[in-house]
Amino acid sequence: MKEKIRHLIAEKLLKKGEAKMSLRRLIQIDGATNERVNRLLDYIRSLEEDIEILEKILKQLKQ
Repeated sequence: MKEKIRHLIAEKLLKKGEAKMSLRRLIQIDGATNERVNRLLDYIRSLEEDIEILEKILKQLKQ
């Protein structure tokens, strides 16, 4: 169970990194509309919340 949670955390961290790179590329090519930027920021925030929840669960399992 712990290993599965660690795997999910790693997967979400990768997705978060990809989303941040997409945001950076979007801004660099000046194709950054408010809607697109907000959508990516919401997605990153959602991933961060998921990671936080999974880390709390993992911490509880370790106790």
